[in-house]
Amino acid sequence: MDYLELGVIVEKILHVFQDDIFVTPSDSKKMKKKYGYSRGVFNAKTLLSDPVIFEEFLERIIKASSKTQ
Repeated sequence: MDYLELGVIVEKILHVFQDDIFVTPSDSKKMKKKYGYSRGVFNAKTLLSDPVIFEEFLERIIKASSKTQ
């Protein structure tokens, strides 16, 4: 699955769960260095309305590995 396909699937899920909160896996190194915090907590409506935050959310999901919490 490529990045674009994943984005479409995530967007569809967010539309179903618009009133829910989504928490990304924590990453103490790369994401903290890039964004200033290790774990992202996002409201689905915010993710759907802000393309910059949506991209961060996708990046955090993709970067998750077996060592992330």
